[in-house]
Amino acid sequence: LLAAKIPNVYMAISSDVGNPTDVHPLDKEIIGKRLANLVKQHSYNYAIQANSPTPISYVKDNDGITIVFNNCQELKLANSHYIKDLAVIDSLGNRVLITDSEILKNKVRIKEPETGARYLQYGYTSFTDGNLVSDTAVPVSTFTLKLY
Repeated sequence: LLAAKIPNVYMAISSDVGNPTDVHPLDKEIIGKRLANLVKQHSYNYAIQANSPTPISYVKDNDGITIVFNNCQELKLANSHYIKDLAVIDSLGNRVLITDSEILKNKVRIKEPETGARYLQYGYTSFTDGNLVSDTAVPVSTFTLKLY
């Protein structure tokens, strides 16, 4: 995220409160609370975690891919029984949705598609229904990981 590269700049995620036909969320209060929590954490040194979980590393093995996230002790699902809007771009350029995944504290484990994954994407549909959040209810932002 660009916000991570610029000093004293932070980002409140709003993709989980939007609307498919209007990018401006009707519920502005939740965004205000997220912004206030970022100020509390970074300007007033409150012992809270207001930053969005971000993938910081991954490991590929014969059985799949494990992604490690920062800014949380544990990841959770806001709704549903699987992570929504999680996909890989395979070696043929196809976008393959991942519905078989597992959350292990601050990690996500997925089974790699047979054609080989080149990129892992979360939240990249036109209107995302991504539902991965931190243990403090901060949503995971959209991301793309290049896999080697």
